[in-house]
Amino acid sequence: MDKELLELTIAAFLHDIGNIGQRANIRLSQETRSLERFVCPV
Repeated sequence: MDKELLELTIAAFLHDIGNIGQRANIRLSQETRSLERFVCPV
């Protein structure tokens, strides 16, 4: 499996996990929320 396909597969998997967490209304810890600026820069 080439690197680009692997990255795309992992990104899709993490996105799906995020969707499940959002629908389940799981609250993130303050520590996790502080990482948001690194993961999702403006």
